[in-house]
Amino acid sequence: MTRDDDFIGHLRSVARCLVPKGLYVIEMARPPEPGDPPAVSVWSTRDDNGVLDAKWEEQGAPDLRARTRRYKLRLAYKPSNGAPTVVEDTAQQRDYSREQLQALVERSGVFRIDQILGELDASIDYDHPDAWRIVAILERR
Repeated sequence: MTRDDDFIGHLRSVARCLVPKGLYVIEMARPPEPGDPPAVSVWSTRDDNGVLDAKWEEQGAPDLRARTRRYKLRLAYKPSNGAPTVVEDTAQQRDYSREQLQALVERSGVFRIDQILGELDASIDYDHPDAWRIVAILERR
């Protein structure tokens, strides 16, 4: 969803699936500050059946006019038994500021913002020093 109309259309589609006062939680990347290095996130998780390794990283220079960046995601699942599975993909992603998000939610006419947090931990609001994401909790009108 790299254009305003795409995002508004998405919100309207989700709203049709919710009852009034139903909640929709959006978790997004926080736009980098000017001069920040390209984003990279590497993590792993394990269960009884194997290990999933993930790497998400920015590719190339951002399009500052369109406020988009290209990211590559690589997922490698290594089961305890059997051959590993690797999935790779690249996609454009738009940088949404808190203000842009608020304006688009308002323009959609179908949600109101309940809260905007800076992490999936409800004790970390958007302006908290440890905030590193945008987590918007929207309530269907």
